[in-house]
Parts: sequence; structure tokens; C-alpha cells
Amino acid sequence: KTLFILLFSSSFMFVCAQTNIKAKDVALIDKNYQVCLDSGQYMGGCSYTYYNQMDSCLNVAYKQLQKKLDKTAKAALKKEQVDWLKTRDQEFKSIDQTNKMEGRDGEMVRESEKAQVVKKRVLVLITKIESNP
Repeated sequence: KTLFILLFSSSFMFVCAQTNIKAKDVALIDKNYQVCLDSGQYMGGCSYTYYNQMDSCLNVAYKQLQKKLDKTAKAALKKEQVDWLKTRDQEFKSIDQTNKMEGRDGEMVRESEKAQVVKKRVLVLITKIESNP
């Protein structure tokens, strides 16, 4: 069980530890997450890892996009990201208030829902990266 989780976690690290991220990388993370959940073991850990990897990908995508932009566009991206962070915090609060399932199952579901919020932003940033050669 522990070995499976370590392999799962390390495969995520490989995907998001890079300096360039693409939509196919996010798809691979999704696939690995589903494999982990399908194992039926330590599913809360699967969700926790999934969230952390999406968050890592968010940071990689943001930095990757930032490198492609001029000073004015960088300032606009920073403002957009700050606005998104405020929205994200509201969405996370809503997830916590709406999903009252208790115990580890509740934590797992909430973590997964939060990861989906972050994933949407990652995909938006990847689209912007691809449109700014």
C-alpha cells in the first residue's frame, strides 16, 4: 500500500517538477489520480496528492507564462492572478460549507473538488501560454 502511494506521488512530482507544462501533463495527472482512487487504498492520500500536484502545476504554468510576457502584460497577469486567488478562496469556502460529509471521505471529496478549481486555472494558463509563442 505504501509503495503504491509513493509511486503515485513520485509520478506526479515528475510531471509538475518540470519548467514547461502542457495540457497532456494535466491529463496524465488526472489519469494517475483515477488509478490511485481505483486502487481503493488510501484514497484520501490520493486526493491530497492530486490537489498538491495541481497547485504545483499552477505555479509552473504561472511562471512559464510570466516569462513570455512584457512588463505591461506581466502586471496584467499578476492582477488577474490576484483576482483569481480571491475567487478561489471563495470557492474553497463554498466547498467547505456545502459539503458537510464528515470523516476522511468528506475530506477526500472536498480536496478533490478544490483540486478541480485549481485545475481549471491551470488549463486557462496553459491556453494563454500556447497563444503567446
